[in-house]
Amino acid sequence: MVLVETKLPALEMVRRASKNRIGRFNKQDIRELCPTLSDSSIEGALRKLVAAGELKKEGRGKKYLLFQAELDVLQ
Repeated sequence: MVLVETKLPALEMVRRASKNRIGRFNKQDIRELCPTLSDSSIEGALRKLVAAGELKKEGRGKKYLLFQAELDVLQ
């Protein structure tokens, strides 16, 4: 099921896909929502969103999870 249009920059596509996720998610979840993006585009966009403080990262290596930064305040 694709929730994101194809004519947007990768960063905006990943941002919108991450906002559609509830709770924690990983790169595979975003890949399923944005099948037109390459893995490197998804990884780069996720890195930028984490650096900007929009997403928080939990864990290390291949086992990391992401979640919306505002969810961290609620916990």
